[in-house]
Amino acid sequence: MKHKTILKFIVVIGIMLLATILIGATKVQAVEITDETLQEVANILPNKIQLDLKEVEYEKATATIVKEVEKSLNSNNITYNKKEEWGYPTYNLQGEFENISFSINDIHFYSIEGIREYYIYLRADSSNKYNNKKIELVYNNSDKYNKADEQIVKNLKITPAGYYEVELNKNTSFGNMFEVAGKYYMNMVNDSSITIKAYAGAGDGMPLNLMTGESGTYIAIFRNGILYDVRGVGNDITIPSITIPSNISEDKINEYILNIVKPEYKSFIEMLSETEEISFDESKIKVSKGAIYHFRESVSVNKDGTLNEKYRDITIPNGYTISYEGMEEDGYLIARRETSTSTITKTDTSTNIKLETTSNVVPENTQLEVKKLTTGNTYSIVEKAINNEVSKFVLYDITLKSNNTTIQPNGKVKISIPIPNGYDTSKIVVYRIAENGTKTKYDTTINNGYVTFETDHFSNYVVAEETTTTNNGSGTTTEPTETPKQPTTKPTTSGKLDDTPKTGADNTMSVISSIVSVLSIIGIAILKKF
Repeated sequence: MKHKTILKFIVVIGIMLLATILIGATKVQAVEITDETLQEVANILPNKIQLDLKEVEYEKATATIVKEVEKSLNSNNITYNKKEEWGYPTYNLQGEFENISFSINDIHFYSIEGIREYYIYLRADSSNKYNNKKIELVYNNSDKYNKADEQIVKNLKITPAGYYEVELNKNTSFGNMFEVAGKYYMNMVNDSSITIKAYAGAGDGMPLNLMTGESGTYIAIFRNGILYDVRGVGNDITIPSITIPSNISEDKINEYILNIVKPEYKSFIEMLSETEEISFDESKIKVSKGAIYHFRESVSVNKDGTLNEKYRDITIPNGYTISYEGMEEDGYLIARRETSTSTITKTDTSTNIKLETTSNVVPENTQLEVKKLTTGNTYSIVEKAINNEVSKFVLYDITLKSNNTTIQPNGKVKISIPIPNGYDTSKIVVYRIAENGTKTKYDTTINNGYVTFETDHFSNYVVAEETTTTNNGSGTTTEPTETPKQPTTKPTTSGKLDDTPKTGADNTMSVISSIVSVLSIIGIAILKKF
């Protein structure tokens, strides 16, 4: 009897010890992530991704990166939970790689390599370990990179703007700011083969102005769709503009401006009040004529580690300074007097194309230049863009110049183009065709043998006869098809969607529980025999 009691005790202790070891080992496996484990995940992710895009279209590459990364995970039977964080897809891996996570953010440039190399930052959430996975991005025009174009871009003289004038009601986002900046520098270069895009990693919002942070604004310069240079152009700012009606007397201008900026400051202070003890007080707003912006156009690091910053003061024409008591930064506004305008009409004698507008939209010395294109690369792009929609067309390159410099209008202008002989007027359409083949259809009217439309941008225009009578007068823009959003539920290893939140630890624990249960039954059976 004594021996049976001892044997029972040994069996029970053995079962408990085995269960403890198994469960403990499982817990360690679920949470312990080593550098080797992170590297194993990094090796699974793609080393190179081929993109059916030009380098100048790099913003669209993110969708393909997401697709290829998920393809690699699925093909290696790695399960994951996918969710949106800060607007970006974030992946939390499961099973043996539980506690490893990463996000796929938009592509931005701070160097020429910025759009050609993408890094995924793998995080081990339980141990603060990291691994950077580098993915090479190859575009369908990258092989056309050449030293001649590189030298042309490097030789471009670009003077930092300091500020960009915008319309008051359009001064709403940093995306708008960088679009304005890119157009500003493209107009400065005045070369149709050059595309300039702007970006900044951080910025500050003021009631009236948007400004980039200490790192400033960067511009990427593309030639024929290939990136050749990235430059810093200082910590820029947007300044909205308004027009002062002619019936407002000089001594009432400040009051008029105050009434305009008051809602901007009120909404800004109310936003701050969500995190700070502050309330809007109209009496704290002050308006004064004149504005000088202290602009930092460059910064470098000295050998001793100190910063070498170069500033210049920019006097803003027609500028006003708006201050708010207790607010460190002043705001700026451009306010111009309403002036009488004159009507401007121009006709190109070679094509009889007419322009009608006013002097507040284009300068009075504006010249209208038109070229009829019948061959060449541009003609081929246009022909391909509209080939299935029209039976015949005429292509014009329409340009505005002032002081021998190509300009764009500051508003809408009316263009009238003679209808080609033999065209059915019920089927006439007008398109503007961008360099990448994107087309914009315009509202038109037909009168006295001319097709007339309004535009605020000059480029390549097509007068065409549609294959069917679908000219309903609605202006439409053809854009690339949007990439479908990826499923937010995690795929199983079979590729089907599984909405059940499961983890590797959960599955393993189920197995362990089963083992412990079997051991318990065996133990009980053994004990009963004794």
